[in-house]
Amino acid sequence: MAELLSGFYHITQSENINETDWKVRVMLNPQHSLYAGHFPQQPVVPGVCTLQLVRECLNRGTGRRFRYAAIRECKFLEMVVPQADELLEIDIRLA
Repeated sequence: MAELLSGFYHITQSENINETDWKVRVMLNPQHSLYAGHFPQQPVVPGVCTLQLVRECLNRGTGRRFRYAAIRECKFLEMVVPQADELLEIDIRLA
């Protein structure tokens, strides 16, 4: 399984709550070269990278290989801004 980008993030903790729920803590690398184009003065994780990150966490947590068949609508309520020494907590629930 190829990961999003080498050095973009690393998983610090992964917890299987039950058979449909996972909690993953991720450390983003705010110095990654991706942010040079998105955006140099105010780095923000691109939405497509956020979706890929969630999929990779789910794949790793379950040991299975998931893919998005379709995304009809996707709304991000907040920007994901990488900060040094700050964890991103991802809660995943399979429906």
